[in-house]
Amino acid sequence: MPGAAAAQVNGTTPGTLTAYTTVLSAGFEWFITGDDNGNCSVTLEYRKLGDVTWKPAQPLLRVEHGLWTHGEDPGNLLAGSLFFLQPGTSYEARLTLSDPDGGADQRIVGFTTRTEPRISPTRILYVVPGAGGGSGSQTDPLRGLAAADAIAQPGDLFLVQPGTYHGRLTVKHDGTVDHPIVYLGVSQSGVILDGDGGTTSVSNCVGLISRRYVTIQNMSLVNCLRPVDADSSVGITIKQCLIQPVNQPLEVQGIRAAISRDLFISDNTVLMTGQWATIGRTGAYGTGGYGILIEGTGHVVCHNTIVEAWDGISIPVTGTAVPACITSNVDIYENYIDRASDDGIQADATHHNVRIFRNRLLNSGSGVSFQPAFGGPGYVLYNEMYNNRIEPYKFHQETYYGWTQETSGFVVFHNTTFCNRNAWYESGIWRHGKFRNNLMLGGRTNTPSLLMDYTEVGADFDGDALNRVAAYPTLVRYISVSYADMPAFNRGTGHEPHGLELTPAALINAPTPHNPEWNYTDGYGAAYTPADIDLRLAPGSAALDRGVPLANINDGFLGSAPDLGCYEFGVALPLYGPRPPDPTTSALELPAAPLALDAEPNPFATATTIRFELPQRDAIALRVYDVRGALVRTLADQEFAAGPHALAWDGRSAGGAPAAPGVYFVRLNRPGAEATRRIALVR
Repeated sequence: MPGAAAAQVNGTTPGTLTAYTTVLSAGFEWFITGDDNGNCSVTLEYRKLGDVTWKPAQPLLRVEHGLWTHGEDPGNLLAGSLFFLQPGTSYEARLTLSDPDGGADQRIVGFTTRTEPRISPTRILYVVPGAGGGSGSQTDPLRGLAAADAIAQPGDLFLVQPGTYHGRLTVKHDGTVDHPIVYLGVSQSGVILDGDGGTTSVSNCVGLISRRYVTIQNMSLVNCLRPVDADSSVGITIKQCLIQPVNQPLEVQGIRAAISRDLFISDNTVLMTGQWATIGRTGAYGTGGYGILIEGTGHVVCHNTIVEAWDGISIPVTGTAVPACITSNVDIYENYIDRASDDGIQADATHHNVRIFRNRLLNSGSGVSFQPAFGGPGYVLYNEMYNNRIEPYKFHQETYYGWTQETSGFVVFHNTTFCNRNAWYESGIWRHGKFRNNLMLGGRTNTPSLLMDYTEVGADFDGDALNRVAAYPTLVRYISVSYADMPAFNRGTGHEPHGLELTPAALINAPTPHNPEWNYTDGYGAAYTPADIDLRLAPGSAALDRGVPLANINDGFLGSAPDLGCYEFGVALPLYGPRPPDPTTSALELPAAPLALDAEPNPFATATTIRFELPQRDAIALRVYDVRGALVRTLADQEFAAGPHALAWDGRSAGGAPAAPGVYFVRLNRPGAEATRRIALVR
């Protein structure tokens, strides 16, 4: 009977399976009952809808069950993600559950990735600085952003004209997912929302609390404590803005969005108020505030540049043992974060499928932090981290809040890190982390490259590379045991069967970061710039073709095996930070509203009246062509005001001769739009 009872507890009963997406990723959470011994597994495959062949992906992570003692228990489940999907594309995923103690299931779930938000206006209105009034036309613009908000409705595009707009815009109206309300500056540097130096928590350039589907784009938000406050919001887009708060201590936040959902924050430049050059010299450590500080689900934070923050990107807001809003399904990618005095990217107190990939983190205290992580997986993939003054990864337990919070569940693949201390220095306990194909370099003399003296339950290292500093005899010190080299580490622990020892010469230009010992005299030392380093693999590098293949992670590698680190040899680097405007996709190239064009009478014998309507003042051309495409007559080639217009064609050519009976085409052109109407001339 005891054996039967144990088998019943250890067997697995499948429960609810949830799928969700971002622009490039999909995540899954499969809840179960039973499996007390934690040996249930779920494989993951995927394919585009309509394809025949299933592609393998990384298995779901068995979220640690029974560990949690402080109210943050994530539940009994397995979770995991798909990466590098195509935006706006429908897929199927096949998940197969098995447990040697009993329990099996297979489910196929369909999902569609999201697209980046696009502007699709139903009405275009103009805004200039001022205080009230105006119809919103180009000749009678709305005066002030408050006047715009007062009449805002879904689908409105407010073209914000150059000038300084003082005070706080408190948005009171919502858009929809298909028709957001958009405030679009015609010039990032010329359109300035000035917070007038406010230093309280309600000092904002834009207040978006509890708003839905509002876009703020291509303007400067400056001179207040928190330029953007979007707490409790849904579907907010902050894009292509320059954000520069006032100089204050940690309370300063460039973009804040607690308890929010489906944010899209991209292509912004966030200039914070830190003091990298003096950190530590006067005992100061926490300066700069939070660049982008968010919490919740469904967020995409990509292609931003963030400089001189305390934490460049920080999630979640609360930092409590039981967050008011569970933070899962978040993508953070292709950001450039420079001089973050604490963490480049902080993902503390997050739950499942938080994905941090393809970021450049230059000069920071720690590169990436999950302190703690409530079950995971927290993904760290293909990131470049250089000149970390404390450690590249901060995965240990958090004790700041008055108790020790357990932390578990990490997937760390294909990162390149060069820390001024140990290649890997861990000052606390974490559980269940899988590490593959990372380049981990350190610059601290007279110490092991990998230094971990705590018992790390569920650690799994393979295919990683370390360096030895100044011929120090111990390469790894792991759980209080010293190992001279990678083979000895493998023999003693089973870790790193494919591990490698190399030198910084394996990279094109990787100088050892200066000042390996942080102190109150030298502080953090001088900051490096991207021009000072090149962390791509050098030709002939020992790290070429040495990686472990990882389905859906390094598919399509170029050699006989994947390369180690974040850069595959011969592949272009990611574009870190804001992207240049793309005329084919950028919302700055405004989509033209459909042109209304008609002719009456049609057919006609002597004359017809051609009617058209313009959504805004524009230069247009109205021409008549014959069936061969030859120009017969130009009826107009000039600027017209917004609204309806009517022009007559008397059936004559440009020279005044009567046109022959037959079919003709009237074509109306304005910038970015065209309309054609077929007409018939009868005699």
